[in-house]
Amino acid sequence: LQYGVQPLRRQPVFAGPLLRGLAADFCNGPLAQRCEVTLDLAPEAEHAALQADAALLGAVLRSGLPAVIDADALNLLARRQEMFSLLHANCVLTPHPAEMARLMQCETAAVLADPIGIAREMAARWRCTVLLKGATTCISDGERVLLNTSGNPGLAKGGSGDVLTGLLLALLAQRLSPIDAACAAAYLLGASADRAYALLGNRMLVAGDVIDAIREEIRAERAR
Repeated sequence: LQYGVQPLRRQPVFAGPLLRGLAADFCNGPLAQRCEVTLDLAPEAEHAALQADAALLGAVLRSGLPAVIDADALNLLARRQEMFSLLHANCVLTPHPAEMARLMQCETAAVLADPIGIAREMAARWRCTVLLKGATTCISDGERVLLNTSGNPGLAKGGSGDVLTGLLLALLAQRLSPIDAACAAAYLLGASADRAYALLGNRMLVAGDVIDAIREEIRAERAR
């Protein structure tokens, strides 16, 4: 694949609220049959609305449309283990190690001990693409595992995951495959953060700076 993300062979190769009623109506309505839509379930969900959120997540997954599952949607999935059966090949899950541990009902240390194996195993089990965040991001569709090392510690600050989700949604909307979209988004996020870091330094870097650097990074990639 392009963008510095390389396939894993035998050894690692480094290379606001949920829109409940509206989104559910869309997933079950006539528009869903006529256009391709990406749905992001990243923002925070209120505990009191767990039932409504579960209904929405179920509607999204049953639609078969490309979907990025992040943040509280991952936490909801962890609480409702029966919903794993609704995951499909158009889904991309983007957990960090603690979120992956909640999904697997294990300790975070177990995820950190073998992120490559965990990403591959869970993607195969859940029949979707898994992007396991970390200093080295592990991306798998259950068969291939690809690693991305672009980026810097500034991405550990709040908002970086939302930028990744936005990149992923934009690429999925252009009909890239989930695995290609995940690889390109992971690399582009990290490379843009590296570009911003060169100007601002790690302490000053925030998610907005990464967004500002994305356009320049895309231009640089096209010029190479």
